[in-house]
Amino acid sequence: MQYSGLNILIADDHAIVRNALKMLLYHEFPSSEIWEAQDGKELLEVALARVYDLIISDINMPKMDGVTAIGLIRKERPKVPILILSMHEDSIHCCRALKAGATGYIGKSMARLNLGHAIRKILSGAIYVPQELMFKTPSFS
Repeated sequence: MQYSGLNILIADDHAIVRNALKMLLYHEFPSSEIWEAQDGKELLEVALARVYDLIISDINMPKMDGVTAIGLIRKERPKVPILILSMHEDSIHCCRALKAGATGYIGKSMARLNLGHAIRKILSGAIYVPQELMFKTPSFS
């Protein structure tokens, strides 16, 4: 399947992460248009202002966390693929995001190698969770 001209919304509270993500996305999907949000509240506002082919969001953001925003977005945009890109690489955070309505979850350390694959998978209608996160639980030591 060919993916061209995607409308993508990315949300992360760190500008350097948004910029790096945009570079990766333009490399994988060159003719895409990319919008940005810098916190959860802005994510919700921007996500509901237009229709996107894909939303990529962090979990931990100011004003509203990504999981809460996803739940609210899902009510208005039930079919939009939503990929969580998070520093939390454990099954607890992953399950919370999927339960809220995310269609995929990837850790930031895995994104460079797996981002394109994850996006293509969720755009095809499947759920994406890397094998490494399936049974990985956080350490409490």
